[in-house]
Amino acid sequence: MSHGMSTNIRIWPLFVLMLLSSGSFASDSYIKQELAHIRDLHQQALELSISHPTRGKREHVRVAGMLESFWDHPLIDKGALAYSVGNSWFHAGRYGESILWYRRAEGLGYNHAELAQNLDYVRSKRLDELPEAFGAQWLSEMDQWASHPLWVLLSVAVYLWFWWQLVSYIREGRTRRLSLVFSTVALFIVGSGFVFSNIYEAPGSDGVITVTNTTARKGPGLIFSPAFTSPLNQGTEVIVLEKQKNWLRVLLSNDAQVWLPEDSLSFIHLK
Repeated sequence: MSHGMSTNIRIWPLFVLMLLSSGSFASDSYIKQELAHIRDLHQQALELSISHPTRGKREHVRVAGMLESFWDHPLIDKGALAYSVGNSWFHAGRYGESILWYRRAEGLGYNHAELAQNLDYVRSKRLDELPEAFGAQWLSEMDQWASHPLWVLLSVAVYLWFWWQLVSYIREGRTRRLSLVFSTVALFIVGSGFVFSNIYEAPGSDGVITVTNTTARKGPGLIFSPAFTSPLNQGTEVIVLEKQKNWLRVLLSNDAQVWLPEDSLSFIHLK
């Protein structure tokens, strides 16, 4: 698949990361057989997607459902499972569910480079043009800037420069005072950025719209007028602020607060 999206669903990590014990050999054998069967179905769905895209997507939906059925099994690594489910939903063209399960994998500590790559890619497929991050945009940009490898190299260079100027000042006295002041100021700036990047944590979403689209409203009910001229689409992430009956007041990444039907989104963190 193009744009760096992995073409093979990650079923194998489920075998590698399975929590095995000698007292559950029969159960382990059954799980391995079932996952091997699902892996074969996934490969068939990929091949079917080439000749019959619609049928292929239906098969990927089936595979996703089969994988989800293992969620409560005690021998399965949930992080690897969530990642695999997210891949299946992506191949099915269901970007909302894909983002939902990728975020669950992220929250469960499945820290693989392919997860971040796939999540970034599927987010780029969303239709709603909203900021990527929640919170003040300038804080997010500053965090990215201060976390960049070039900033780290600059910080090291400034740190060495400061000590060089300090030693020179001790040896030569007043002639190095101005250089020492400049190096101290530079060290304070890069140090502040380094500290900020380590303590700042942008607000994270806790819900994802998983229906094709839904109308955001100004209040908790159909009697309230739409908040926007067009509906919100699958994959849009929100922060849930309040619940009233079957309606949720949510915060969007552009700081807008709207009401959505409860059944239009899914929570990232399962209870």
